[in-house]
Amino acid sequence: MNNKMLHVFNYMWLGGVPCFIRNMMQVYPQFHHVCAYLNSSLNMGDGVPRGEDFDMLQEWENVFGADCGFIYDGILRKSLIDEIDPAIVVLQGISGNRLEGEWPYQWLRERPTMFIHHMNSRPHLQVDFDVFVSNSLFQKYQDTKDRMRKWVICPPVIDTSVLASIPRPRPSDGTVVIGKLCSDWNAKKYPKFMLDMFRKLNEEYPGKLKFVVVGADKHWSNHGIPNLETPPVKSRSIVDFLKSMDIMLYMNDDLPETWGRSVTEAMAAGACIIADDCGGIPEQIENDNHGWLVKTPTEAMDFLREAIENRAVAHSMGEAARERAVAEFGLDRLTRDTADFMLSALTGGA
Repeated sequence: MNNKMLHVFNYMWLGGVPCFIRNMMQVYPQFHHVCAYLNSSLNMGDGVPRGEDFDMLQEWENVFGADCGFIYDGILRKSLIDEIDPAIVVLQGISGNRLEGEWPYQWLRERPTMFIHHMNSRPHLQVDFDVFVSNSLFQKYQDTKDRMRKWVICPPVIDTSVLASIPRPRPSDGTVVIGKLCSDWNAKKYPKFMLDMFRKLNEEYPGKLKFVVVGADKHWSNHGIPNLETPPVKSRSIVDFLKSMDIMLYMNDDLPETWGRSVTEAMAAGACIIADDCGGIPEQIENDNHGWLVKTPTEAMDFLREAIENRAVAHSMGEAARERAVAEFGLDRLTRDTADFMLSALTGGA
């Protein structure tokens, strides 16, 4: 058997991709790691990355080494798999329109494959696996192992080490910063009802609050809230954003997250979290322990008041969330959950 591990990803900016591949390179140094980048939007149709894509690929090659290898194409094709002939294929953030052919993609199932997934915006997955993607390894697939013999679902992870080192001092009577950090590609991640909540909170706690919603510059204009900042996503580092947030308010407009990576990041940073009680977030946060889960803006307002008025309680929840994120949602957890499968797959046991 050869020693190639093929990593296939769709977006360079997926936070879990760099740390995941770096970790796999460290855990499995015996493999030759090959990366296939399928987002051809800036490739001008000739497979050559340009602009921001090129800059990021150059940075990646500097990090992972030129011998890691990169392949650029808009589609994952059988001919590419046959040419590389990897011992195992790892897919991250790949939707059905990026795979050659149609379900059930039998040509891909012929090889041990691991699927890293975190967005419910991939409807083909719900058809592929006939059950809702839970992102917990085998959690909801116990009765379908035969059909999924060579397919493993595991959650996206983050490198918690830097975020976990963010100091979270005991609360004072100073300004409370309420924020949200997420990708800016979908307006549903920036519901207008959050603006109404901010206005109401300003009335109740004048001069005591600050709001920071990263990426809202694309979706909220002329909001008229003087203490609301809407910095672009890439204007500062994730660490800088989370360092300043006391409370992470993670609510979407009818867009459940099957796994909220931004929630994991906020947990690791020790922020108090108030988040949607839907999708995969309840798998991340135990209500009243690591934060508060809510179904409506009214519920969220009640817990925001609790967090603002009882800073010690909010601080304690943030520390409990940090402990869980480091223990369960970091690189060590991914390695632990996938190592047995990968070794079994490579020896013909999967």
